[in-house]
Amino acid sequence: MRRFVAVCLVGLGAIPFLTGCGTFESTSTWSIKIRNDTRRFVIVSDCKTSECNVFRYAKHLSPGATVRASDYGDGTSWWRVTNGHGGRLGCLALGISKRVDGYTLIVSSLTGCP
Repeated sequence: MRRFVAVCLVGLGAIPFLTGCGTFESTSTWSIKIRNDTRRFVIVSDCKTSECNVFRYAKHLSPGATVRASDYGDGTSWWRVTNGHGGRLGCLALGISKRVDGYTLIVSSLTGCP
C-alpha cells in the first residue's frame, strides 16, 4: 500500500492522487437498511454524484417498510428522498462514523440535500 501511495504522489503528481488513486475503503461496499418510519410512501435514491443528480439505485418504501441497501462511499453518502409524485422531501446522510454493516437509516431523519 505504501508503494502504491508513493507512486501516486511521486510518479503521477498530486492531482492524479486526488482524482485517480483511491483509498482501500473507496472500493468497499456496506450492507445497510433503510426504514420508512413515516406514514407516506417514499422513493429513496442513492446519490452517485456529490450534486445528487445521478443515482445508482432507487428503493420504493411503503409506510413502515424496511429494505436492504448498499453504501459505496468512503466519505458522507447521500440518498435523495422523494414522495410518490417525485417531489423532493430531503436527503438522508450516512457519515463515516456510522458506516457499519447493518446500520439502519430512518426516513424521518431527513436533512437538506447537497
